[in-house]
Amino acid sequence: MISNAANAVKIEVLTFPPFEGTERNYLRAQIARIQAATSISPQGFYTFGSGEEEEDIDMEEGAGDLAFNPNPFYQGHTLKDLLDPNLTYWVHHGRYILKQGRTLWWNPNAGMEEGIEEEEDEGPPPVEPESGPLLFSPLSDDARIEGLAAWSTRVSSNLVPDRAIAVLRSNIWPGAIAYSTAGKKSECLYVGWGLKTQPPNFTPLQLPRPQDEYVIGPEVMEMADPTFADEEAYRIAHLPPPPPPELPGEGEGFPLEEEEED
Repeated sequence: MISNAANAVKIEVLTFPPFEGTERNYLRAQIARIQAATSISPQGFYTFGSGEEEEDIDMEEGAGDLAFNPNPFYQGHTLKDLLDPNLTYWVHHGRYILKQGRTLWWNPNAGMEEGIEEEEDEGPPPVEPESGPLLFSPLSDDARIEGLAAWSTRVSSNLVPDRAIAVLRSNIWPGAIAYSTAGKKSECLYVGWGLKTQPPNFTPLQLPRPQDEYVIGPEVMEMADPTFADEEAYRIAHLPPPPPPELPGEGEGFPLEEEEED
């Protein structure tokens, strides 16, 4: 769905597919999607654990639910590595949004299972936990869109290489960029319309065919009103037939006319 903000957070978002919520909810969802997809940093810039000591650094697989902090032992990368088109020196530090709409999976049957254990009855079938890409997954794993890489790299200046920085621009969320110096500074920011890139041959979803509210028949069909002549002809055509004449009964007859006397 595509919708431009109208700067009225309480109005309903009219779009298809339908969005159940106000513009405030729509903006909140879009910001979360952009933050999850475009929060990137050089490899090693952040680390799990407190990072105060080297023993605290935990990069084991499955640590995606742990908090992370800036790595005090980060030494930086060269501009050549940061500008590598393979993007192996850049990683995601934004949490992946699951189909639940959450970044950390929540078991919907948690409360039900506790009550069932007390009653010793069979509970609902177990729910398979959702999982997404781990934190600090490299940008080289990002999917391409219409043959285009998810990120583009460029150097800020070729004239002053000592002060140049590496800049990455998102091709999926236009307006999202990240930069890093050859030292220990890196930031990411977004200035855009909150719209995702649409492929050239993108076709929006069509509205469903309208359903029939009632059976079409003469009772609901529109037609021209009859004229007065038509109504009069209809009235005459539907007049009741005249009653038949009464016939004389047996022994009865019409009175005979008396003959005139000469």
